[in-house]
Amino acid sequence: MPELRIRSARAGDEALIVTLLRELADYEKLLDKFRVTEDIVRRDYLGDRPLLQCELAFEGEAPVGVMTWYWTYASFAARRAIYLEDLFVRPSQRGKGHGKALLVHLAKTGAAVGAQRVEWSVLDWNRPSIEFYDSLGARPVSGWLVYRLEGEALAALGADERGHRPGPRRGRQWRDRRARPHPLADSRRHEALQGADAGPADDRRPQDL
Repeated sequence: MPELRIRSARAGDEALIVTLLRELADYEKLLDKFRVTEDIVRRDYLGDRPLLQCELAFEGEAPVGVMTWYWTYASFAARRAIYLEDLFVRPSQRGKGHGKALLVHLAKTGAAVGAQRVEWSVLDWNRPSIEFYDSLGARPVSGWLVYRLEGEALAALGADERGHRPGPRRGRQWRDRRARPHPLADSRRHEALQGADAGPADDRRPQDL
């Protein structure tokens, strides 16, 4: 069997990336939401400041899979994290360990910088993928609900005139307030220092898609 190669996407891969991601959207029954084009890949995946990372898997010269991901940040743990957006191996190439190889590659990327975690979402009907992730030691996050603001709700909230608008600072008056410490400042500072001895909080908040 030809050796599996995993490499970062590069200029010239645009059509292949679109093809593989469209196959994934078809598998997930989400083609009606698919908007990726070669121009978008060129801009968002391969630009000077890419918005996400893309890795391609090849068996010999044949493309067999794709993975897209991006860095996030675990604020309580004060460490970087990775969100896996897409993971796809072509059906004809499954059962060969290619999906695991892609995740091993991603885990090594995170471990190299001391990342807190790698996380992702999976459709609740996709039992083969769920069982595969379970076999790797990954676990669903309990106790949290993922919320999403999109479409008309996002537009309406973004247009809400009641949002915070910082008023003008009035030079001297503002500076004078900063210059005079609050009477409780010392006690609050002491309480904060005591709280710091308790160690970092457990950070298991899921990142949204």
